[in-house]
Amino acid sequence: MIHSRFAVATAAAAMTAALAPAAALADTIDTDKSFELQSNTTREIVVPIDGLGQAYNVLTPCFGFEVKGPGVDLAGANLETFGPAYPEDASLPDGGIPGAQRQPDGSFVIPESVAVLNAEVLRMGANCRSVGWDFYGADGEPQLDAYGNPLTSNTAKAKAASKRKRAAARKQMSRKIVGRAAQQGPVTVTLAGLRERTLVLRITTGQLIGTTTVSAHARVLRQN
Repeated sequence: MIHSRFAVATAAAAMTAALAPAAALADTIDTDKSFELQSNTTREIVVPIDGLGQAYNVLTPCFGFEVKGPGVDLAGANLETFGPAYPEDASLPDGGIPGAQRQPDGSFVIPESVAVLNAEVLRMGANCRSVGWDFYGADGEPQLDAYGNPLTSNTAKAKAASKRKRAAARKQMSRKIVGRAAQQGPVTVTLAGLRERTLVLRITTGQLIGTTTVSAHARVLRQN
């Protein structure tokens, strides 16, 4: 079980580093599902992530969603985990899982409140969408740099520019955040996260003026 987007990125990076050069090409199981939204509704969309939980497969960064339509262009990536949690040390209040809460029956749950939208989630959504939601390129190498921007160069000057770009993009994306949700036009995404090997989205719409779709994307690095 992966407990946060930081654990996802760390696990994926460690797994990639362990691959022999001859096997460096990324072999991924892709999940891409799209749905059409209707006006004046609240809908919860649950998309199972193909291949996750099988044969030690690893979820790579750039898992997320996009909503597109007239007056609407939202994307989010590297979402937080919520829902049932499996304790690493059941004697601890959080079971050893940051953010988990013990339930009356002794089980642990990470609350929905962590699966919120923020400027960083939206920034990563825009960047992941720009590389086709594929963190790894055809050569097996990451397509995003250490700051989550499309990779162009490893020079010190390029890294400094990428860091500045991250700060500017966060500021720009913050304009789409309303409390714990992301909103643009008649569409509000009130929840976006991972729950038990699925992508979960909760979306409320007003009056849509044209075809508006939501798409979910994930890539699982095959290990067998």
